[in-house]
Amino acid sequence: MAGLLAVGPASAAVLKMGGTVKILGDIGSHEHVPFTNAFNGAMLSLPASEEVVLLLDSPGGDIRGALDIVKVIRAAQAYGTQVHAHVPAGGECSSACVAILAVADRRTVAAGSILVVHGIRYQGPRIGVEDEIRRYGEESLRLIEAADDRFGRFLRDNRIIERNVELKFSGADLSAAFGGFVEFADD
Repeated sequence: MAGLLAVGPASAAVLKMGGTVKILGDIGSHEHVPFTNAFNGAMLSLPASEEVVLLLDSPGGDIRGALDIVKVIRAAQAYGTQVHAHVPAGGECSSACVAILAVADRRTVAAGSILVVHGIRYQGPRIGVEDEIRRYGEESLRLIEAADDRFGRFLRDNRIIERNVELKFSGADLSAAFGGFVEFADD
């Protein structure tokens, strides 16, 4: 579900096209800065009644960066902004990307999309970071549970995040098994 990366700066491409914000590639620890600018621009370009679309195609990355993006989305939602996250055909939403997907008001996946959920992966010395790893794992799991209690319970009951088990789903399979979390949509 998430990945704390201690080595090498990751960087996703964050692009705005009208009312759509695209997150492409690895999510870095400071991704919320370009995301905030793009997201605010997308909100301003739309009538208040329309939803902002997040187009996600990311293998994940730094969970802290993803959770900072989640905070930006939640702040906008508190003022009535609706957010639709979509994983396109052939796209991927894995690891930390799933936290961003989970917070959207509407979540869709297309044919050929892939989603991967797992626990926190930390690269670097583990001394003194166990509590932080557990906290990020729990926060990620709570986001999924808030989006779909059934999928969240499945992950919690089987200790998927806690034991760092990797589950890989096609978008169609995840939609069929846990349609409350994502719905299948044609691109």
